[in-house]
Amino acid sequence: MICPECNGDGGRQFIACKQDAHACLQWMDCLLCGGTGRITEERSKLVAKGARLRLERIGRCETILEASRRLGISAAELCAIEAGRASPEVYDRLLND
Repeated sequence: MICPECNGDGGRQFIACKQDAHACLQWMDCLLCGGTGRITEERSKLVAKGARLRLERIGRCETILEASRRLGISAAELCAIEAGRASPEVYDRLLND
């Protein structure tokens, strides 16, 4: 399946610095697919679960920080979960609590 994060490109360019009024572009591999541009069906399901969890959090008018404190995890971990980048075990633990 094509990675929804990078649209199959494997990553993206970003401005890393400015020198003499010129931008220095650097390539960064996609965090979701690891630079391959493709994800497994299992990862695709985790992306969908993460999106659902994010919508539920937003529906409760909770920030990432508020929700992460309530769940007893770091804000960075919750961000990774919502983006579909966490391990399957994390989703199982979160959804079964």
